[in-house]
Amino acid sequence: MQATPTRATAPHTWRSRAAHALAWVLVAGLLAAVFALYAQGDFLLTLANQLWSCF
Repeated sequence: MQATPTRATAPHTWRSRAAHALAWVLVAGLLAAVFALYAQGDFLLTLANQLWSCF
């Protein structure tokens, strides 16, 4: 009888894969939201004015 090889680490379960996928989707959504804000000229002008008022 042959012994089945064991792995040093536990295999990824569907929950951990789903959690990683959800994390990537959230990161991509956050990056898209930031990009959408920077694409608006009014937001950039407001941000520049707020930054300039600090000095």
